[in-house]
Amino acid sequence: MKKPLAVIFLFFALIQLVYAAEIPIINSYITDNANVLSSYTKADLESQLKDLEKKTNGVQFVIFIEKAYPKEYTLEEYALNIAENNNIGKKGNDNGILLYVAIDDKKYRWEVGYGVESTFNSQILGRISREYLVPNFKNEDYEKGILAAFDVTKRILLNSNDADIVNLKESAGKENTQLKIFLVIFFIVFILLIVFFIYSIKNSKKTKSRYNNNYYRIAANGIFIGGFGKGGFGGSGGFSGGGGTFGGGGFSGGWK
Repeated sequence: MKKPLAVIFLFFALIQLVYAAEIPIINSYITDNANVLSSYTKADLESQLKDLEKKTNGVQFVIFIEKAYPKEYTLEEYALNIAENNNIGKKGNDNGILLYVAIDDKKYRWEVGYGVESTFNSQILGRISREYLVPNFKNEDYEKGILAAFDVTKRILLNSNDADIVNLKESAGKENTQLKIFLVIFFIVFILLIVFFIYSIKNSKKTKSRYNNNYYRIAANGIFIGGFGKGGFGGSGGFSGGGGTFGGGGFSGGWK
């Protein structure tokens, strides 16, 4: 009986492999498979993206829009595969940027290469998304959202000193500082709890008191389990990947 079951399992596994969604090959800086951009906007944006690459020592910013992502993957896996398989960014600089949008799923994902992770950390990508992408996407004005996100991203790459860009960076910097402070405090509390926990066990053995042991166990479990459980933070445009690599840095989100 075991052999037929193994054959059946292998058969279905092969079917799944054959019909697994292929990772798209990109031949344009902007792919709009959901048809949310006008032909004029798409052509103009394509031109601006090409120009941006020339002005930034090879930063390739690619926008990929479709109705839904294949559910064999998570959103993050799929976007990362698109970025990596198409080698977005200049080789050695690893400065590729992918903005992936799934219209029907109401999800988006930023994927950034190693070379631009410090410039576009999760805090600043989150700010760009919340202030430019999401409000327009909620109104189903996808074109305006894409153009606004591209504009602010371009100005950051070109080191613009515009007031809105400076404010955006400062706000994201404050969020990043707050996160670092929280992590430091959490780490200190974590170490202190371990010390108290070890001390309580040794003390309970000496005094044969079960009260101390249980007290610290409850306190430790409450913080460890509670803390970890609730925590969490197509077209033709002559595009050719430059050999960039990615490490999974970026930002995901959605709208309703």
